[in-house]
Amino acid sequence: MVNVRQSISSIASASFDQTFTVYPNPTNNYLNIQFSQNEKGIVSILDITGKEMISQNINGNQISFQVENLTNGVYFVKLHTSQGTSVAKFIKN
Repeated sequence: MVNVRQSISSIASASFDQTFTVYPNPTNNYLNIQFSQNEKGIVSILDITGKEMISQNINGNQISFQVENLTNGVYFVKLHTSQGTSVAKFIKN
């Protein structure tokens, strides 16, 4: 399980706070992503070179990806919302 928390404050005092959990990690068949709050945006699975393998729109507080067809190795989950972008690493066995 990987917990990701990212807070960014800009000069204009705008605040960006995204928290999500990626599990199970490592995984074989399915990857679940749980958000701390409802999110709208795009979640992508990227390989180690940054190539997008899977992408899905999100509108809620969780999403699941079927990853059984991915080659074993290290991958990244990229969450992109209007507030910003967060990335977490996971392993596919």
